[in-house]
Amino acid sequence: MKKRRRFTREFKVSLMRELESGKGMAELCREHELHPSLVSKWRLQWQDNPGLAFSGRGNVSTSSAKIAELERRNISVNHEAYQNIQRFIEDVYNQKRLHSFIGYKTPNEYEKEVITQNIKLPT
Repeated sequence: MKKRRRFTREFKVSLMRELESGKGMAELCREHELHPSLVSKWRLQWQDNPGLAFSGRGNVSTSSAKIAELERRNISVNHEAYQNIQRFIEDVYNQKRLHSFIGYKTPNEYEKEVITQNIKLPT
């Protein structure tokens, strides 16, 4: 079985500079014995962000890692906010807030009254 070749960042950057100088993709690939799809993948990375391209051995670049961490935090913050809103509705709004539509009673009081006296719900 053939051992997988590894290419340094400097090698990849030098290839991208050769492509930018006008050298053809096919010629470059033949010269370095590379598959065109590999070089195309490298070129896309280089075009997206030359400074962060080819950051290392398959490790996520620092900016990608930061974005992923922020997205995880955002999800947990959204989940906490949802839980806090539910708690507020159950503990404060339904137990203490008076509503004119239901005769200046709390939702919990009105619900108990409806259940015990079979009152028709307003429509």
